[in-house]
Amino acid sequence: MRPEIVNLLSKGRVPSSKSGIEQIKEWHDALEKIESPVSVEEARVLMNLFPISDDDCFGLAWSLIHLIESSPNWHNEELLHTTDSPWLIQLRLRSLR
Repeated sequence: MRPEIVNLLSKGRVPSSKSGIEQIKEWHDALEKIESPVSVEEARVLMNLFPISDDDCFGLAWSLIHLIESSPNWHNEELLHTTDSPWLIQLRLRSLR
């Protein structure tokens, strides 16, 4: 796994839009350093970073969706079956299109 992915993982889930500006900026900067496409393994671990709520933190959750979708097999049933977070539901719906 690339160091940029590991760095983002160390930041935890997408922060809430009510988080401090420094935390949001730090998470955004870490996300921006990841070049696409991501591997299937990377997509799998990135899916764990979605917030539990539908808060997209000023678009960060959507940027994470686009990064995951850059993986050639992001729509793999195994990857999308892990939980029913609003963001994984969104990915499932997008995979059907």
